[in-house]
Amino acid sequence: MDLELTGKAAARSAVKDDARLDRRSTPDQVVAVLREMLSAGRFAPGEPIRERELAGAVGASRGPVHEAMSQLAAEGLLYFDPYLRHAVINPDINDVRELLTMRSALEGFAATRAAANVPPGHLAELRALVAEMRQAAVTENRSAFFEIDLAFHETIVRIADHQLLLDNWVQVTSRFALTSRLAISDIYDSADALAELAERHHALIEPLVVGDVDEARRLAEEHPLDALQRYELGQFDRRLANR
Repeated sequence: MDLELTGKAAARSAVKDDARLDRRSTPDQVVAVLREMLSAGRFAPGEPIRERELAGAVGASRGPVHEAMSQLAAEGLLYFDPYLRHAVINPDINDVRELLTMRSALEGFAATRAAANVPPGHLAELRALVAEMRQAAVTENRSAFFEIDLAFHETIVRIADHQLLLDNWVQVTSRFALTSRLAISDIYDSADALAELAERHHALIEPLVVGDVDEARRLAEEHPLDALQRYELGQFDRRLANR
């Protein structure tokens, strides 16, 4: 992941030849490309993203780019600064705390419903995702690991079969993913830490298998709160080190 790239160079490096848009592209198409660029780490936290440079990089006209950036700002992936204009979010500890406590609530509810009636095929899907996490841990591929991590939790949300829950999950997924890349994933800084996290995901499956609703909810609620605790401890250690 190269966070040294900035501005026009970053935008150009993020767009594959077969993914470039054209000047008739809609705001939704530009949103999809820009969201992918953000999730892939093509811009550093707090880095300005200028409409003209981005439009030239992706091949779209400035109108759809402007609308796309406004939408992503509304979703919390960009913020608007009077001087910098739109820039990538730079999450602080309060942002991380709010997102992870929200995940705790959403995922606890999802796990409760999932444990009551989980199809066997979905259990196999969850186990396969854990196997992929284990492999990503071995190679210390944190980017791949956290993409699989998000897919794992979204699978449980889909098993819950609750449309409003799913709608809310989808709405905040990109912000979860970006904040994880910018702030949370750094706390899992070794193959052993990632392997431990993969096994904690495996543990989330067990109460679903036996239909233990209470245990499924407890583990699902604790899972993001454990990440929050690790993050807060890491921030405390950094403050001590900088004194």
